[in-house]
Formats: sequence, C-alpha cells, structure tokens
Amino acid sequence: MEPTKSGKRSTPDIQGQIRTYYSDVQAYYGDEDVSQIFDAVYDDTQWVVLEWLETINFIREYNAYSGSATGQEDIARFAHRAHIFYDIAQDHPALAPYKNATANELFVASSIAKYIYFPGDSNTDPYPSPSYSDATNTTLPAFTPLQAHDPLLLDNAVKGYQRIKTPNFTNSQGLYVDKFHIPDNQTTYDQRDEMIYTYNQGIVL
Repeated sequence: MEPTKSGKRSTPDIQGQIRTYYSDVQAYYGDEDVSQIFDAVYDDTQWVVLEWLETINFIREYNAYSGSATGQEDIARFAHRAHIFYDIAQDHPALAPYKNATANELFVASSIAKYIYFPGDSNTDPYPSPSYSDATNTTLPAFTPLQAHDPLLLDNAVKGYQRIKTPNFTNSQGLYVDKFHIPDNQTTYDQRDEMIYTYNQGIVL
C-alpha cells in the first residue's frame, strides 16, 4: 500500500495491475514459439499445458473475486493450446529406449490439472500455429474435441502414476531417480540411472 499526503495508506489498484500483467500474458501467447516446442521432448510440451491451464484457473479465480470479465474471451484459445500440447504426450506416453521420470511426472501433473481446470475444447484445428504446416510440410489429422472433466483425463493420471511406481523410480532415501534404460535386445526397463535432480522431486511435490 502506498502512503498518501495525509499519511494514510491508499488501497492499491489491484484490477489495474491485473490488466497490466494480463496484457503481458496475451503478448506471450502470440509470441510463444509453439512450432519449436510442438516437436520437442514430452516434458517441454507438458509445461505448455500447465502454463495455460494455470492461466485459465487464474482468470476464473480473479473474475469471481472482482466481478470482472478480464480474459474471458481468451479462455477458449488458451484451452485449445493446452489441449494440443497435452495430446502429444497422451499419444506417446513412453519414449524408448528409456523411461524418464520428468516426462511421466509432468504427464500425471498435466492430466490432473486438465481434469480439474480444462473448460472443454471443440476446436478441431490440429496445428500449433497457422504457419506450422507450411514451415514443416506436415499435414496433421483433424483434432478430436474434448469435454471438461472427461474421465479419460483422470484415467491418464492414474496410469501415468502407475508408470512411475512400476518399476520403482525411488531410491533408498525415497527420492526419484532420473530414468530407466532398456538394454539392447531387451524389452524391460532394468538399468536405472541413479542421478538425483531437484526437478524430479519438485514436480511430484
């Protein structure tokens, strides 16, 4: 709170500040390098899912508090981007020849967040940006609409959690190790990478 000439503290203009910051969010939506991330590894794509679901959640929480309609018109766009990037990991839950803790943990996190906050998406455009098809010479099939709170999302979260529980991703201290490798000419994950990273613990927390 800022002091005034009378010595009293004034109430900050919360809605004005929100509008200022929200304009940055809108600018970031337009500038995000979605074509590059679209073809990146699965953990990168799931951060995109989480960031836009968190933005949708913020819009709802703020508007309920203030009685405003800030960002309401953007929810459909944000939801569609989250949906597009979620499907990348949903269609390819394991990346041979290893099972990575981060990618699977983030899939669990994004599945839970999507089940709770996703408002539904009826947009069938499969491309992350209008320029993606021309830039990559790639044609993608039409996108499948998804309703809010679809049981598939909760089921994905449960299955994703089972993937990080079997085989055992935790060491004797209860910390998540980095990944399992599949040895040549085998089909089971039995070479565990014992490296410990803070992000593997933080995602689960």
